[in-house]
Amino acid sequence: MHFQENTFKASYVMDKSAIIQMLSEYDKTMIQKYQNIIKNETLIIKNDPQLQDLDFINILKVQVIELYSCINTIPKLESKNIKQLKIQDCDIYRLNELQLENLEFLEMYNYNRQYSKTLTQEIAKFLRLRVLRLYGCIVDMSPISQKSNNLTKLFLRSCEIRTTTALRPLVNLEELCLDTNDGVDITSLQYLTTLKKLYLKQCGLINLDALRPLNMLEELNIQENKIVYIQPLLELTQLSKLDARYNNISDSKIIEQHSNFKKSNFILSRISQPTKTELQVANILKSINSPINSLKYLSKQAQNSIYIQIAFKKIITENQQKQNDNHSQFIARVMALIYQVNKSEADQ
Repeated sequence: MHFQENTFKASYVMDKSAIIQMLSEYDKTMIQKYQNIIKNETLIIKNDPQLQDLDFINILKVQVIELYSCINTIPKLESKNIKQLKIQDCDIYRLNELQLENLEFLEMYNYNRQYSKTLTQEIAKFLRLRVLRLYGCIVDMSPISQKSNNLTKLFLRSCEIRTTTALRPLVNLEELCLDTNDGVDITSLQYLTTLKKLYLKQCGLINLDALRPLNMLEELNIQENKIVYIQPLLELTQLSKLDARYNNISDSKIIEQHSNFKKSNFILSRISQPTKTELQVANILKSINSPINSLKYLSKQAQNSIYIQIAFKKIITENQQKQNDNHSQFIARVMALIYQVNKSEADQ
């Protein structure tokens, strides 16, 4: 026997113990199992093969639920108490049975990719949602953006996003993460003028022109892209934190010296510059005369210090593990790795 929340409201004359006696044996077991581990109205369930449904949660009156590797489907659940829901590695494929009218925060990791294309249609019914975090899902944002005007924070990491057009209606968005969506077109971000924090790590970006109108932007992460010029950021007078490591930036001094940023105490966070060690490696590489390894055969991008840096750190790590390379072998391995980078670029 399963009870919805309104059933318990109608039974207010009964105390909690009396209501529990009316429940199924399964619900009694689950309540007994979890009622003593609730902290700050938060219930965390991990790796529980016994978990079949969540109706018992209505008795516990929690506001935050976290599920980890413990359930394959969520049956019907109605609750006005639940405000936050986090689901990770649960192979859940439907959310349509959740009636959580006051849900404000939803976070999902590694959603079943077979069904993830319909995920946003089911999320769109949570009209009070303010924070949405999706990791490793294939999503179509159109259903959400049409109904979720309350969204202020949106994380779509590794979700195979190719365009940001569907995000245009999210006029109240203050924080957006599109990390590791390689090849995403960020043109439509120019319309999200309320953004204060923006994360675009590993997106394959070359051009930042779309960010020019984001006058309220305070924090920007553009790590590990293919950006050469960051001059478009000169117009972002509120920008106080920028992480542009692992790019091919050539005009960093322009932005460091700009008067707007001096007045705003602008900090340019660790734009990648070759270290002394990296320069030494680069000089050694240039001295190698082997035709196949000569830098003249490498593209300008592969000659850039960032590829030397990546190769150097990778070989150093391997060297520490093996501890069997002499100096010549070490340099040869670095050179071979950079050559592979160049070849893969040429193949593309």
